[in-house]
Amino acid sequence: MEKLLVPAPFGRYLAALFYDCLLVFGLLLIASFVYLIPFLLQTDSTNKENLSTTAFNGALYKTYILFIWFAFLGRFWTHGGQTLGMAAWKIKVVKMDGSPITIWQALLRFLAAAAPWISVFFLYYLMNKNAWLESYNIWVVLFGLSGIFSSLIDKQKLSFHDKFSETRLILTTEKTDKC
Repeated sequence: MEKLLVPAPFGRYLAALFYDCLLVFGLLLIASFVYLIPFLLQTDSTNKENLSTTAFNGALYKTYILFIWFAFLGRFWTHGGQTLGMAAWKIKVVKMDGSPITIWQALLRFLAAAAPWISVFFLYYLMNKNAWLESYNIWVVLFGLSGIFSSLIDKQKLSFHDKFSETRLILTTEKTDKC
């Protein structure tokens, strides 16, 4: 008999996302410090005021942070299907058939979930350069949230990044209470 895949309730998804954001924030703080060490060692005391602008503004730093972020999520998603936040709220990411996801699906899921937020940061950058864009602030934020909230209007409770990566969030218990 095939196991029924119960979609994860949206409230649990948001709670797990909040837990994981706290963990990722701590991880990225540590990763940023590790990234900063070589800059600290090669900079003399007179140039340390400009250290934050030179070290953290380059593409290398942004790529490094995205890599660390994906390494964290990708490892958990491909080995057990759950991050720590997802495990606490008893939800799991799986393929559409219920089997574990591949590293390729994890990467597609990560990029599809990050794409609206990357565009939000890009639009805010443009807003700082162009005053006429400032009136669109709320629309920019709503676009960033669109990937998360798209599961509310989907019949199968799939978000944009679920559809793009052919994955889904399910409950790991038989209990189907609403959050």
